Formats: sequence, C-alpha cells, structure tokens
Amino acid sequence: TNKQPNRKASTLSKLQNKFKQKLEGSQFRWLNEEMYTKTSGESFRMIQKNKALFEVYHKGFTAQVKKWPENPVDTIISFLQTLPKKVRIGDFGCGDARIARTLSREYPSIYSFDLAEANQHVTVCNIKKVPLKDNSLDIAIFCLSLMGVDFADFLKESNRVLRKGGTLVVAEVKSRFTQVEGDSQDLKRDKESMTAGIKSFVDLLADLGFKNTLVEKENQMFVLLHFRKVSGVRDKKMKDINFTFKSCRYKKR
Repeated sequence: TNKQPNRKASTLSKLQNKFKQKLEGSQFRWLNEEMYTKTSGESFRMIQKNKALFEVYHKGFTAQVKKWPENPVDTIISFLQTLPKKVRIGDFGCGDARIARTLSREYPSIYSFDLAEANQHVTVCNIKKVPLKDNSLDIAIFCLSLMGVDFADFLKESNRVLRKGGTLVVAEVKSRFTQVEGDSQDLKRDKESMTAGIKSFVDLLADLGFKNTLVEKENQMFVLLHFRKVSGVRDKKMKDINFTFKSCRYKKR
C-alpha cells in the first residue's frame, strides 16, 4: 500500500520554519540596533567573539534589501564598470563582497573590508583602520555601511587611503538622513528634514576634506552621493560633529 503523507509532520515543519524565520528576524533587528548604537570597536569585538552573528546579520540584511525596487550595490557596480580597469577600489563594510565577486576578474585591484570573513575576498578589520597605505586608492565605497556612533572615523580613514582627486561613494537609506525624532507621518516635513540632513552630511564631508560632486535622491529607498578628495582631514573631533545618522530600523514582517 502507498504511504499517505504525514500531514501532521508537514504542518509541524511549516510551523517550525515560520518560527525559525521569526526568530532570525528578531535576531537581525536586535543586532542591527546594536551595531548602529555601538562604536565600531565594540561591534568588531562582538562579532569576533561570535562570528555566527555576522551570518545572522547579513542573512537578515539581504532579505530586507531583496524587497527594495533597486539594490544600491547594483547602482555602484554599474558606475564602476564605466571606469578604467586599473582603478584601485576599496569597499568599506563590504558584507559578502559582492562588488569584488562581480568585478574582480576585470578589476584586479579591489580591496574588501568587513568585521568577518564572508569569503576569500574579504579582509577582516575594523574599517576605521584598514591595512592600506596612504593615498593608495582611487575609489572608496561605503554602501549602507556607515554604522556605529563613530562613523566619521570611517570617513576620515577613507580620506587617508584615497589619493587626492579620488572619489568617495556613499549610499545610505533615505530615512537615516532625517533629523526629526520618531516616525513622522508628515511626508513634507520628512522630505525637508532629509534635505537638511543631506546638507549637514555634505558639510561634514567638507570638513573631512571632500567636495560633493553628486547627490541622487530619485531612488525610493536610498540616497547616492559622490565626493572628490580635495585635501586632508581638518582636525575634527567626534564631539564637534553636529550631524547624526538615525538608526535604520527594519519593521517586523
């Protein structure tokens, strides 16, 4: 006789899977908040103690970005493909190093940095201190990676390793630029606040030696900015910085 499928086991399996997804989602949201509100050093030590957390974070992050109409990594890859093959590229907070995985055969000088090693392309480090010489890059990229209360130190480090005239590329979630507290339902106020936040960010980058050359806000989810390095970093302490990124809080699904 043919065995009937075990409906109870099948139902249990679906429930277990749903519970697992909810658990992973809650872990991701907790970890996301932790990494936005800690220093990079604290996050680095946390991930080094428990490297499984890095996998949890990037699995959750990838699931979120898949829902977006456009992934900023794709936009940045398209930009890089317009550049000469000898260009030297640094990907700060690279995650699974998708830029290197996509382009490394054509562009041999791509350096990918993050808190844990997702694959052979990644160099593990705190991105406020990367193992590169001064003036050794043509392009520095921060794609959704300005996390942590000391994010300005990452940008200072990019100034150190970029040659004069080199390009800094930043992609960040739009809501992080809004300078109002809480979740506003006033779209006009949010848009004005985001515009003011972008201006403050551009002003901060000017103090860090960068001239803004592009602001692209047309995308639904993120802002894309390009800067050119025009000088070294002016002596700017974290306590003197009057721009604050909002944490990016992902909603429960």
